[in-house]
Amino acid sequence: MTLTITASAACRLDAWVDWQRDGAWGGLLPTPAQDRIASALPLAAGANTLTIFVPAHAVEGGTAARFRVSLGGGLAPTGPAPEGEVEDWPLVIGASLLPADPVPAFSTNPSNQRVLRWTGNPAYCSQIESSTDLREWRTLSIPKTEVSGTNEIVLPASILAASDRGFFRLRRFPLVTSPVPVEAGYWSGANELSFVSSGLTRKYRLRLPANWTPQRRWPLVMLLPGHTQSIAEFSSQRSEMFPLADGIDGDGDPDDGWILCFAESLEGLTDHYWFPHDNPATYTPPFTPSTQAWVDDCAFIKSLVQQFVDSGLNIDPAKIYAAGFSNGGNMCHYIASKPDHPFAAFAMVESGIMFNTGLPDPVTSGRIYARTPLPAVPRPVLINNQVDSQAWIYEGYFNNAETMPGAAPSVGALNTVARWTVANFGTGNATWQPPTPTSPPSAFTFFTPAPTSVLTPPWAPANGPLVTPIDWVRPDTGWPALLASQPTWSPGLALLVDYTVVPIPTALRTEYPRTITAQPQALPPFARVITTSGTWSIKKWQSAPGNTTNEIVLVTITGGAHFWPEADSPWDASIEVLKFFEAH
Repeated sequence: MTLTITASAACRLDAWVDWQRDGAWGGLLPTPAQDRIASALPLAAGANTLTIFVPAHAVEGGTAARFRVSLGGGLAPTGPAPEGEVEDWPLVIGASLLPADPVPAFSTNPSNQRVLRWTGNPAYCSQIESSTDLREWRTLSIPKTEVSGTNEIVLPASILAASDRGFFRLRRFPLVTSPVPVEAGYWSGANELSFVSSGLTRKYRLRLPANWTPQRRWPLVMLLPGHTQSIAEFSSQRSEMFPLADGIDGDGDPDDGWILCFAESLEGLTDHYWFPHDNPATYTPPFTPSTQAWVDDCAFIKSLVQQFVDSGLNIDPAKIYAAGFSNGGNMCHYIASKPDHPFAAFAMVESGIMFNTGLPDPVTSGRIYARTPLPAVPRPVLINNQVDSQAWIYEGYFNNAETMPGAAPSVGALNTVARWTVANFGTGNATWQPPTPTSPPSAFTFFTPAPTSVLTPPWAPANGPLVTPIDWVRPDTGWPALLASQPTWSPGLALLVDYTVVPIPTALRTEYPRTITAQPQALPPFARVITTSGTWSIKKWQSAPGNTTNEIVLVTITGGAHFWPEADSPWDASIEVLKFFEAH
């Protein structure tokens, strides 16, 4: 339903519909917010449009809508306001012409494929799930927007052949964007919020600090979970952030506090997954186009942030930040490659930069190479990698029999830093091209810049390929035969290397034992060691000592595993990420 709202001057709108016709705004619903259709929504002078979704709990018949406008917004359905106007309008809730709960049925398409078909409703998106025991369910594809009339999804032959019994169900989501709440609290669980992007319903949790007030500007942090993580799981693990987000950090500053948003990736073939790469269908040589499903997650994140900025939350546009874990960190790297992103700084915990989508190609059953451009604009960045992590190898890895067959190729921690130096410190007019397949297809070449590329981070030779000392001790770079021929190599550089997982010869380990003790004299001129302590170290790269404008911070921890470090780790990411953002 689309409403036209005419305002005499710029203002903000709060509005409600008595969906259950019980004479109360919220009534018997779990929360009054479910009657709210607008929350501090900015209106321009003149005609404005508001599109709302009639929820499933609406009761047919005559009801009323209430509209309140004011300069600041954030009003309750009743009560005083400093200025503005209130109007009640009669409405009639009619019966839907399309089924709200269609029944899927098996059929066969002209290609003799088994499909599930149902009568769709364009006010919903949906996806198919399968199970063998009616207890454990898995999604077969990412959601799609339904159309009026017949909808169908092809059932993968592998699923149908997996057992003699299979169960399928249709999972549907109404295309409704929740009004942004404008009061202190944690909007999660039954009060979880939704946002429509690219015709799909996305979920998020929002936490406004206990000292929230519309009278001051607020910083916003977008938090992106890792692969397979729901926002329920990820946010429960980040509860240590909440006291600091409430301004409880001991410095006595009453203006402290953060708005936290936990945004959720879609569920698909590999459970929850962000798409930190361009659309493979648009690839041109040397990339191979693919029909791999793809969602514009970057557009979702940017649009959700814009909704917060336009709402009554009073977000400070200069203090919007993004942090991600694992696949969520990949997404942060990808967002940073867009010139129009809204973020003032990034934090990536236990993640890297992938050179393929990490998803199977539906045609070749192989992996699809992904474009992963360099960061588009200078930004402060915090990077944390565990040396012994099996998920994001500190040195990077590629698909071959000597390392991790079938894994998505990635760059290592130091090469990730090198990519950011190109953007942050203007070390070259750089373009970026990921490795391309050689023969056999499972083998990968290492960093192959385009002929016109100029990649000159501080430790690379002029006009040469993007390299770091770690590259020359990797087995797949031809160690040790090619080592002596490298002009940038010296034995002292080995002391900068953290190598544990990639199989380094025993003799090399003996000669150059693993260490995370940084060597300031061997680092670039603008790099300086901040902290080294036992099993962890922090290194900073700055354009000049003390200049934090575009600094790069690398936190290295030994101890293995793929995790977000908490209070029981030598470096507490839940606290340090917010402190890093506070400094920028």
